[in-house]
Amino acid sequence: WKSKFTSMLNILGLAIGMTCYLLIFQYANFELSYDDFHHDKDNIYRLQRDYFEGDRAVNRFALTSYNIGPAMKDEFPEVKEVSRCILFENNTVIFEDQKLSNEKIYVTEPSFLKIFSFKVLQGDPITSLNGPNQVMLSQSTARKYFFNENPRGKMIQILSRNGEINCMVTG
Repeated sequence: WKSKFTSMLNILGLAIGMTCYLLIFQYANFELSYDDFHHDKDNIYRLQRDYFEGDRAVNRFALTSYNIGPAMKDEFPEVKEVSRCILFENNTVIFEDQKLSNEKIYVTEPSFLKIFSFKVLQGDPITSLNGPNQVMLSQSTARKYFFNENPRGKMIQILSRNGEINCMVTG
């Protein structure tokens, strides 16, 4: 009986240890491969704001004041490009007779595609965001709005709590 109990305890410990190893390995593998496709990934950094209560961080946000990126670019020669991204949620996008609600929209700057090497299927990644009210769509979003049509040059209307914007699809 004693040997059965010891064997079961050893098998249970081995199973728990292997499960923990696999979970930790899977987590570490995911974290190390996240956004791994960007060409200059070792030189891309994200600013983060930490809120502390005493010595303990209670909240962490990728949110900073609006001018910190350009100030860092001016003050530190190591900073080559800066891009700010803002998420707007619960927007309505209108194209011709389609009206899609609860859309998430990221607003960014032209330098975004100089920093991140996302594959651009249509349009020029260097100039597609240079003008005001120009938008680039993901492939899935372009299909949702335009089906199999080429979206470049088409106008969409974005309704948000900040107002109404007419935008040209450039990529």
